[in-house]
Amino acid sequence: MSAGVLTSGQLSLRPGYPSEWTLSRWRKENIGPAYMRIGGRVFYAISDVEAWERSHRGGGGEMPFHQKKRRKPKVLTGTADDMAQAAA
Repeated sequence: MSAGVLTSGQLSLRPGYPSEWTLSRWRKENIGPAYMRIGGRVFYAISDVEAWERSHRGGGGEMPFHQKKRRKPKVLTGTADDMAQAAA
């Protein structure tokens, strides 16, 4: 392939990029640099990668990520008197 394109494996080796698996998930979620599919293989044009990097500069996180969902804290019901009676 031409020197102007990267495979998913090559892109994942660039500093700040996630694994190939995560790049695959990004493609499904329309996140990340533009890509092209040729003969079932995925390629990224270096110019598209660099343009995507420029558009995502700034403060905060370098790459998009999904935060884990946190469980809601349990809400205790009743009054202090009810708890004291239950403990007795």
